Amino acid sequence: MIAFVYFYPDFSEQLLLLATPWAITAPLFMLLIALMMKKEIGKTAIEEAN
Repeated sequence: MIAFVYFYPDFSEQLLLLATPWAITAPLFMLLIALMMKKEIGKTAIEEAN
């Protein structure tokens, strides 16, 4: 979305502001997914050890 704003023929600050929530939520979502997967992998490793 941000790349679209910058490479669109007419730069628009309104489009950039529209993309701001996505720029915050996407990295936060990826971080939360990584933490969840790390936690699940840890559970699986403990279960397999028993």
